[in-house]
Amino acid sequence: MEPSSEEVLSIVIQRQSIIQLISTDSYTKPQLVDQLDVSRSTVDRALRELEQYSLMNKNDSQYTLNPYGRFIYQTCIYYHDVIKKSLELWDIRNDIHSSGQVPPNVLYDSEIFVPTESIPDLPAKKLFEMIESILSLHLVLPVLTYRIYDNLHQFVSDEDSSLELILPPEGIQSLRQFEDERCIEESTLITDATNIPPYGFGVYEDADRNKQMNIIIFSNNGVCGLIQNSSRMSTFWGEQKYENINHSSEGTDEIVEPAESSGNEISEISE
Repeated sequence: MEPSSEEVLSIVIQRQSIIQLISTDSYTKPQLVDQLDVSRSTVDRALRELEQYSLMNKNDSQYTLNPYGRFIYQTCIYYHDVIKKSLELWDIRNDIHSSGQVPPNVLYDSEIFVPTESIPDLPAKKLFEMIESILSLHLVLPVLTYRIYDNLHQFVSDEDSSLELILPPEGIQSLRQFEDERCIEESTLITDATNIPPYGFGVYEDADRNKQMNIIIFSNNGVCGLIQNSSRMSTFWGEQKYENINHSSEGTDEIVEPAESSGNEISEISE
């Protein structure tokens, strides 16, 4: 009688540690005991189960996954990664929705980038690729990281580019550390940082007047998430939110000393 898919999946989940080892190389029982730091009886039981479901080959006391076992294992890992990614995206959408009152259709009809194992800085890469390809940028940031500053500096060096940047006092102080008068001239100082949401957002426009709205999510390590949406509703929402913050701000060159360090200064975030 053929085992059910539920039975095979259960074995793969239960024996994932040993499967991961023998999926790429051959091992003897003593080697598996040493590698997994488990008892001989545990290894014996796991190998019997893998053999029972035809997932493994044995050759001269060496154990390895057979092609069927590798296929099952890789399929399970793939769907595990898909589910994990979906949960991460769900968490990001819910966090940003609850903290910033972003309309659901701005979030759910969007493309979301989160770090991956192969590209840990994927959200930042996507953000900077976007900045390189546009001419007009309206941007609100709760914190200025070094990598964002560096990309904005390059952006404003192009005379055809147009930048409007809203930062809290700490962000302006960071710009002054680098004596970047061009970026400072293009910035609006917010004396009441409560006007700025805990996420960054911007509205971008390219040479063909195509617009896109981005929401930038930060962690202590820099940019940890990016939400992109080019729908008319999303760009309109971004423009309106930008104008609301801009109009409620007190644009000034005065540097306002923060009451205490927020932990988000440019010197403390390297990304």
